[in-house]
Amino acid sequence: MRRAWQVLAWALLMALPLAAQDLEVRIFQLLNRPAEATVEPVRMVLSPAGTVMPDPRTQTLIVRDHSEALQRVGELLQRLDVPAPLIRLTVGFDGSAGHSGQVAGVAWDPARDRWTARGGIRQAGVRTTGRQDLLVMSGEEARLVVARDLVEVRPYWTLARDRGLVPPGVVFQQVSTGFLVRPRAAGEQITVEVVPWFSYLGPDGPGDVRFTEAATTLRVPEGQTVDLAGTSFQTEASRRAFGLVMAGGADGSWESARLTLSARIQPDWSK
Repeated sequence: MRRAWQVLAWALLMALPLAAQDLEVRIFQLLNRPAEATVEPVRMVLSPAGTVMPDPRTQTLIVRDHSEALQRVGELLQRLDVPAPLIRLTVGFDGSAGHSGQVAGVAWDPARDRWTARGGIRQAGVRTTGRQDLLVMSGEEARLVVARDLVEVRPYWTLARDRGLVPPGVVFQQVSTGFLVRPRAAGEQITVEVVPWFSYLGPDGPGDVRFTEAATTLRVPEGQTVDLAGTSFQTEASRRAFGLVMAGGADGSWESARLTLSARIQPDWSK
């Protein structure tokens, strides 16, 4: 069965259109970390033509790219595939949804003249709530996506421009928002660094903006839930970044935005 799954994944990758004739496919076996927790670091060293597909059943990564990129992946995995605590983060978010786009898995259906929910996220009035589970190795970074494909981009562009976080003249066409989370385990203690973040699509391609001045580190007792609200930030710029990421800050309503975090060390990542 595992062999059949690998053959299917290989076939799917090979069916993708070739950006160049020298793309290769290689399967990397992981011994000390789950495949799904390794996709994001691997994706960061791929070329624009590269793809990575995890196979949780066999704990392998199926990577398709140029030979130079595949060599980078192998070198990266030599450093990453070592025993380390795996942390399961459960993140809940609650904020206003005043923008057009797929906000936290919720989209506007003009035919029905109402919001429709997707992916287990629900919409009530102008409030959006949701929950995501992440598996992250201790000390590594993962992305929590709150909103996708927002077309009301001016508030994001204005804040990023005012803080000097984008080059002059850059144009936003779409924006997706979220948080970068980096958990660390020291014994039974867990801390989680949270950084508001958004990505944008422009005429020259995609880009990322990190609001590092709005970063905060939370101590999360294992099995307990901690809150992060818009009013938790000390500066107006930080509150605006938090509210915008929650897709509710364009009108200054960050005070009602709220994020909850719980963390649990998972000693045996195979379970």
